[in-house]
Amino acid sequence: MIAPDFLLDIMKDLDTKFFRVYNMDYGRMYENFQQVSMGDAQKRMQDFFKRAGDGSYRVVLYKTNGLKANGQPKEEGFEYEVIKSASLQDDKPEAKGMMGMEFNSGYMGAVDMPTHLASKDQIMELRLQLLSKENEIARLQDRIEDLQRKHEQDLASAKNPQELIKQVAPSILGAVQGLDLSSFGKKPQAPMNGVDTMEKPTNTQDKQALMVQAVNKLIKLDPSFSDNICKLAELAERNPTVYKMAVNQLNSL
Repeated sequence: MIAPDFLLDIMKDLDTKFFRVYNMDYGRMYENFQQVSMGDAQKRMQDFFKRAGDGSYRVVLYKTNGLKANGQPKEEGFEYEVIKSASLQDDKPEAKGMMGMEFNSGYMGAVDMPTHLASKDQIMELRLQLLSKENEIARLQDRIEDLQRKHEQDLASAKNPQELIKQVAPSILGAVQGLDLSSFGKKPQAPMNGVDTMEKPTNTQDKQALMVQAVNKLIKLDPSFSDNICKLAELAERNPTVYKMAVNQLNSL
């Protein structure tokens, strides 16, 4: 058990300004979950024990003031047993110690040296545990960021075919740059010397006509047609496999 005065030091060392005080049967007696300064929180704790009667208490310290719907704190706190006794607070005659130093048996709020050292060791252990958890959290956060970056890179280099179709399907139909359409739409020429010189329609010409119609539609419907066709060409060059998957998916529609 520790004295109330020593509990104030623990609050400052652990940076725990939120607390709840119970009796030894865990009956709630007093608490502070308001966002106040450390000094105000210590004063509230000190005022409680000034008014409290002699006896033993359980005090739980918290770093945050988050509460669940049932009123219980969201985090596990640091629990201490505190004893208040008027006999421990009485003035005791001073005695000479080693090297002529003066000391009072009420030193550290009537906490004897072994108890004082054990509490300090506990604080150090809790600090090390907290530091270990913080390092683990930082490591996990770095890992999450690395995975997010890798995920974004994977999406940029090889997107899902379904998503890719939505973006470049119009450009796949319009991939007709470089076609020779000079003869398309020309009027038939008159026969020369009784020989019909007009070229007969071919399958290639039919395809060209269909592609020209598609291009005209895309120009009207897709303001970003030129950008999309460039992206499609880059995709076919950079990642032919994904390009073929997109074409196959389009053909299956």
